[in-house]
Amino acid sequence: QAPRQSFCPVPVLPGALAMAVQSVGPRAAGPSTRRASSVLLAAVCPLLLLLVVVSQWNTTEEVGAFVGTPSSAGRAETSLVARSATLQDRRLYGGITKKMYLERLQHRRWAAQFPYPRLFGYVEKWNDVSGEGLIMDQEKTQTYLVIRDEITRSFHKHASLQGGEFVEFFATDEMDEVSGFPLARNVSGPFGRYVKGCEEYRTRMLRHGSFPKRFQDEEKDYPTRRGEWYLKSNGAKRFKK
Repeated sequence: QAPRQSFCPVPVLPGALAMAVQSVGPRAAGPSTRRASSVLLAAVCPLLLLLVVVSQWNTTEEVGAFVGTPSSAGRAETSLVARSATLQDRRLYGGITKKMYLERLQHRRWAAQFPYPRLFGYVEKWNDVSGEGLIMDQEKTQTYLVIRDEITRSFHKHASLQGGEFVEFFATDEMDEVSGFPLARNVSGPFGRYVKGCEEYRTRMLRHGSFPKRFQDEEKDYPTRRGEWYLKSNGAKRFKK
């Protein structure tokens, strides 16, 4: 199918302009006529240029539609179709995308291999010095003890938890003799994601200088400031009596 022929008035204008100049007659050689012709040409040239641009634009749109290049309306329609398909996928998979649904399904199958139930919970408290903390399950029925070695999904070598963080863990029946709480095993973020980590440890790393990349931190390089460390600085000595 050939593209539709568009109306292009550009070739008509020079002929019409020439006929208008020739219609003046024998007086065309006079200076006043030449001046009038110059003024007419100066007035018509911008209009001629504008018509050339418009005609070329229309021709480009028609040729693009003929060869299959999407126009602005076609792109908008394509984006609307893609958006509606994404919304339909979210309705089919419980408000999430298909990729996230498959990842969560794979995580559930992995957790089903272990004898302990996989629960969600919140970090009640975390002591980064001792490397221990407490986790309350989502139903708020039991408190579990968590240690640093059981944090399996962390971006840092020095794994830690943040108070109030939402986590996922295996609720075991192994009781800790000292605290009297059952142990939480294989602690991670929800659906196997990485935990956020303790803000105190992140502050220590930032105070040292540049923030390290993932899994490249060394806890011994970030000293912990304990007590009234600000009184030991040189700037605070002048305030002491």
